[in-house]
Amino acid sequence: MRERLNGSPPAISALSSKITADESVVYRPLEWLLLNGPWHKGRVVLLGDAVHCTTPHLGQGAGLAIEDSLVLADELSRASEPQQAFEVYHRRRFERCRYVVDTSVAICNSQLGRRPPVDQAQLSREMLEVTGQPI
Repeated sequence: MRERLNGSPPAISALSSKITADESVVYRPLEWLLLNGPWHKGRVVLLGDAVHCTTPHLGQGAGLAIEDSLVLADELSRASEPQQAFEVYHRRRFERCRYVVDTSVAICNSQLGRRPPVDQAQLSREMLEVTGQPI
């Protein structure tokens, strides 16, 4: 962990001296999910992390789940049958959720050295513009 922090911004790099016991470092892989197929089966529909789990790099997981619930409620209030509402809900949500998941994973992979560096501040600004649009 100390080696991985070398070359980080100074404030983060300074933290490496505080790592005094290797066994106290907890590492868990960062995972993500974007379900490309339907988000419903019969009268059961999924939302939030069950269909679009993102890495924590943009801090949007809970926000996306809240948006999902608002859109789902909106569509259920308009539709004559649940399946119709579920399909429209999926269409309204998929691209926005895909954008957040993809952008978050790009930042993650950049930080882990799996891809060239990205401008995290710029990507965060762009994400705020996208998520600032009406749902």
